[in-house]
Amino acid sequence: MDRIQPYLKAYAALIGAVCTALLGVYGPDSETGHWLTVIVAVATAAATWAVPNLDPRAEHQDESVQPPEAE
Repeated sequence: MDRIQPYLKAYAALIGAVCTALLGVYGPDSETGHWLTVIVAVATAAATWAVPNLDPRAEHQDESVQPPEAE
């Protein structure tokens, strides 16, 4: 879990985006498909928002586009 922790927000957004896109392609023919697409899009936004932007141990600060000293 420690290895994926810094990338968890990206994974949540990626999985949600793929699910939303697939539902938009394969589910738009029914009322249920429309609702599922909306629900998955909202769940993706909520999951992405819920995952913090922090690197708890600051192991990836060198890779950051905005290192702490830039603040």
